[in-house]
Amino acid sequence: MKLLSIDDLESLVALEAREDVHLEFKRSAFVIERKSNDLSKEICAFANSDGGAIVIGIEEGKSGVAVAIDDGVPSDFRAREWIDQVVGSHIQPELRGVAVRELLYKSNMIYVIDIPKSLMAPHQSHDKKYYKRFGSLSVPMEDYEISDIRSRSLRSIAPLEISIVLRGFLFHIAINNTSNSDISMLEIEADSNFSDLLKRRGLDRKSLKLLKRGSGAEYVLASGPELFSDTRTPRLSLSFSYASLGESFFGREDFQLSDYEGQVIVRSQEEEYLKKIADSLDRIEKNQSSFIREFQRLSDFFDGSGINLSLRSLEFLKGKALRKYDPSSMDVGGFSEILCVDRQTATSLYRAFQYLDDEEINKTLDGLDTATQEAFKFYFYHKRSSTD
Repeated sequence: MKLLSIDDLESLVALEAREDVHLEFKRSAFVIERKSNDLSKEICAFANSDGGAIVIGIEEGKSGVAVAIDDGVPSDFRAREWIDQVVGSHIQPELRGVAVRELLYKSNMIYVIDIPKSLMAPHQSHDKKYYKRFGSLSVPMEDYEISDIRSRSLRSIAPLEISIVLRGFLFHIAINNTSNSDISMLEIEADSNFSDLLKRRGLDRKSLKLLKRGSGAEYVLASGPELFSDTRTPRLSLSFSYASLGESFFGREDFQLSDYEGQVIVRSQEEEYLKKIADSLDRIEKNQSSFIREFQRLSDFFDGSGINLSLRSLEFLKGKALRKYDPSSMDVGGFSEILCVDRQTATSLYRAFQYLDDEEINKTLDGLDTATQEAFKFYFYHKRSSTD
């Protein structure tokens, strides 16, 4: 039974579930009192056996029966960091795949620690002893049991060739069965620093049911940026388990990522197409920005209605004939922008067309330099000017 929520824990209590070879209950005081050695012993026992779960926050009665969910661990107690620290520093060799789940209960936290059956067993607790699950107890292992587990873990996976290869711009896990027999139930596990890659590709849930002798299989692992992230260690460890000829085999392969960084990552055809599309969109965006800036500049030339000027601006951009402006409806800013003159000249033109008669207007126009006079004739029509 997967313990994913408080409802699942309440079901354990309602069903009067008992501790067994796969399940252990601890009160929240177990964490609050920082019983590091005891926690490392329990975790090692599950890892050296068949895996299981430790629930912290369950009160147990006689014979290990779940009685109730207790008050939990205060949320500011940083219990998760403590559990991770115990797993990382109190257990040898390194134990991978331990998952800690926090469940909120009455403003405090209940913890579920999932421990997998380890491919690298036996694991030693902080007290230098090896433990196993025996019913509902974690007990020291006998010497012959330690030797047996160690010999099974160290069995060669020579019939299975494991490698990381580059295909296009993606790295793949390549598996080849070079033995004289079929293998089955192949499972892959990465160390904790890379487990997210397997999970993202669905490899954490994949089990290769059958790989015939002389055949192979490949699975996508990651892209270059995913694999060579600064947050990852420079070594990738992949653990494997599989069955062949009625026996179980375990092993591990280590890959130094520096051996792969120098490889040229060739873009796939699809990626090249996407890059060309992106470049085209960039060019369109730049041209659009240029158009918007030009349109905005022309839109600043206000005439009496404003709307007519905007329409004329569009006609100008489309290459149509430009209609001339009525100077009597132009303000100072309009004269300044259209004729490219200073504010003093623009003001004199504005005052002339607003307040002076035709003779004075003509005098004002005659006072302009030749280039400005030509620009005025091009952009404006002048009804009252006899010389226009």
